[in-house]
Amino acid sequence: MIHQNHERADGHPILELRRVSRHFGSFRALDEVSLTVRAGARQAIIGPNGAGKSTLFGLISGTLPVTAGAVL
Repeated sequence: MIHQNHERADGHPILELRRVSRHFGSFRALDEVSLTVRAGARQAIIGPNGAGKSTLFGLISGTLPVTAGAVL
């Protein structure tokens, strides 16, 4: 689950994910995730074990390549 606080989302985008997917063989760790983080906003990534949080941060940091989509 991605929680976005729109109260202070008045800044310019500093991170954008556009329909990002990461597959490991036939297993879909993430499937078409989109997210925009704006300067001044607070966001949280939460979920149970195996939900894809670490994979998401691997894609954002560039330590894992995306299967599809774009990290900007």
